[in-house]
Amino acid sequence: ILYALVVIFLSYKGEKNHISRLLLFFVAVLFMGLRLGVGKDYDNYKDYYDFESYIFEPGYNYLCLFAHQHHLGVQFVFFVMALLTYFFIYLFLERIKEFEIKYAPAAIMLYFLTFSIVCNVMRECLAASIFLYSCYYIKDNKLLHYLALIAFATLFHFSILICIPLYWILKRKIATKYYVIIYIVSFSL
Repeated sequence: ILYALVVIFLSYKGEKNHISRLLLFFVAVLFMGLRLGVGKDYDNYKDYYDFESYIFEPGYNYLCLFAHQHHLGVQFVFFVMALLTYFFIYLFLERIKEFEIKYAPAAIMLYFLTFSIVCNVMRECLAASIFLYSCYYIKDNKLLHYLALIAFATLFHFSILICIPLYWILKRKIATKYYVIIYIVSFSL
């Protein structure tokens, strides 16, 4: 409840105050990055780390290997994943007005939605936050920047490759029902 109140308060303050936006970012990173035993995948990720069974995408594997070799612990991995996830959300929200969307509702939605997602599917959430930020490059017609961010996101979850065609799809005038279909299909991945 405290997290929810802080997110709502800072989101509305953040519409005009850059310090509030930064504070919101740091609150989210600390809250999610320092969690202990929270989330249905927490124990699985901890076991993979403890037994050095790096069976995931190369970016996540390297992060675990780095933490293991430097005796930083699994909590370091959770913290870095939260930091990266919320960094890309922060970058997206810093330019949100370009999509003619108000900061506060978008911030509340993103910080609340990612609250439970980061706890459960943190690799997918990081890839999705990178994609979210990459949408600016679709808008700005910068294909190489978009592809570079998608390539970076695949280091944490290969399923983000499905987003490559969105560069061309989102530039077309498409009926809303097709966007709904794409949205629903994306959950099956």
